[in-house]
Amino acid sequence: MSLSNQEIPLDLLQWKEHLRVKISEEKKYIFDPIRKRFYIFQPEEFTRQLIIAWLIYDQKIPRNLIQVEKLFNLHGMKRRFDIVVLSKSLKAHILVECKAHGVTIAQQVFDQISAYQQAIDAPYLIVSNGRSTYVASMNHTEKKFEFHTDFPNWQL
Repeated sequence: MSLSNQEIPLDLLQWKEHLRVKISEEKKYIFDPIRKRFYIFQPEEFTRQLIIAWLIYDQKIPRNLIQVEKLFNLHGMKRRFDIVVLSKSLKAHILVECKAHGVTIAQQVFDQISAYQQAIDAPYLIVSNGRSTYVASMNHTEKKFEFHTDFPNWQL
């Protein structure tokens, strides 16, 4: 799968001013406004919090429609998604997979989110490492991703 020209223009770093970071006992922590607690500052957590800030402050998605790191079952195995945005009718609408800045977005990342999508059943998928962001939906008939150039409307 070629990802050239599929990336949406999104500079997530512009939202870092909305992040709360603290240092305690020589460890760096970042606050999650959805789960309402601090987590150890890891590269993937940094991406997750940038996306949450973008969802809240740019996309104007209410916090109560954003779920973060919830467990679900996939073929009898417990998995944890990064972010799910619910529609106003409280159905999974957007499934988000976050990766650390240094992780290349490649086929295996889309394979992972595709498998998660089977259980979550969100019509839209977002994959981001904080530098590169992709929005797609799954065409189940042709068994392929259809990429979008903009963020999906969550107000359904």
